[in-house]
Amino acid sequence: GNNPSSSTSTAQYNVAVGIDALGAVTTGDRNTASGYAALNLNTTGNKNTASGSTALYSNTTGRYNTASGADALYKNTTGEYNTASGSAALFSNTEGDYNTAIGTTALYKNTTGRYNTASGAYALYKNTTGEYNTAIGYGAGEIITTGSNNTIIGNQANASVSSAVNQIVIGYGASGTGNNSVSLGNTDITSIKGQVNFSTYSDERIKRDIQDSKLGLAFINKLRPVTYKLKNPADYPDEILEDRFSSFPGSGPNLQRAVRPEDNETVYNGLIAQEVKETIDELDVDWSGWSENDSDGKQSVQYGALTVPLIKAIQEQQKMIDDQKEMIQRQGEMITNLTNEEISIEESVKEINDNLNDQTGTIYVLSSSDNGKVVTLNNESPIIVTIPIELGDGFNCKMVQKGLGQVTIQAASGVNFVNRSGKTTTEGKYATISVINIGSEQYILSGDTGS
Repeated sequence: GNNPSSSTSTAQYNVAVGIDALGAVTTGDRNTASGYAALNLNTTGNKNTASGSTALYSNTTGRYNTASGADALYKNTTGEYNTASGSAALFSNTEGDYNTAIGTTALYKNTTGRYNTASGAYALYKNTTGEYNTAIGYGAGEIITTGSNNTIIGNQANASVSSAVNQIVIGYGASGTGNNSVSLGNTDITSIKGQVNFSTYSDERIKRDIQDSKLGLAFINKLRPVTYKLKNPADYPDEILEDRFSSFPGSGPNLQRAVRPEDNETVYNGLIAQEVKETIDELDVDWSGWSENDSDGKQSVQYGALTVPLIKAIQEQQKMIDDQKEMIQRQGEMITNLTNEEISIEESVKEINDNLNDQTGTIYVLSSSDNGKVVTLNNESPIIVTIPIELGDGFNCKMVQKGLGQVTIQAASGVNFVNRSGKTTTEGKYATISVINIGSEQYILSGDTGS
């Protein structure tokens, strides 16, 4: 092999093949240099392997490095335990340790970053000081410079920003959405499937400040379910357009591989994230099911997170139903007692004579003073009784047609009848009708109602 420089003192077990290979070695041992100027400046560094023109050219004291390819680990001086395979892989690394770069110019700009793994041409190309990053695929993670703890898998997959932290991005052309997040697939993806349901940790031991949720029926009632078709991702507005379509149609970077996807004609069911946000703001509540990307502001809805407010809504609705059932049952018992065959209608009227409100006109409007009373309506002509608003929840009275004039009960504006039969007139003379306000200006009419 090529004879090391005259500065060699005690260096041993070295192999140098090529002009200026291991040209400056002094005491470094067990180095192997193959190629022009490989490990040229190495002095005391040991157990290094350089294969290729100027591979590990600048290494001085760095140890346990492996460089395969022209200019691989070219600027490395003191960095240790690095592996670079490919032309100019880890080219700029000086002091970074425990890095692995496989592919042309992979981790090209890395200087002091450590514990990075890049597999694919241009993978983690711009990383300088970022650590603990893993990128697999052509150009994967190329945007990252100082970010750390990221995992990027896929051709041209990338984090959201150069300083990204703990982002997982998987898929061709997929983009990160923010730190501490997982992104799967690009905008061409139409479904994500698995054999079993995805489970979310819900262990009480990992939670704090536990309180009953206030999101329920009011929240659900304001949501607007819609059907829709997805836009072609090549037609997205600029602020959310993927890089692969940024010059489409034209001659931008990588455009030779950019193909306009076919329009997706599938009809989907869902919500509009912007409308959900408006509802959250209107109700002044927080809901973890809505989110917005840090990178481009694209809004998302976690449909699975709707389960909790839906459960709460059903519980609230069931309580309303139970309360109404109980009230109707009490009213039914009252009606049964009043229509008992052993007590005639006339005797019933006599027993509550002290609470009678006897009306002889043809028009009457109930008032709060009628609460708990029996209103008798005695006229030979038809009679109209109006139920106004604000009589109060729980208001109840009985009305009796004493004369021949049929009684018609009508609701003022804001009052609603919810009785099952839908009839609002008396059956005939001595017909008795009960009127009950079950809350929120809703009234039940029951008894001897006719057509």
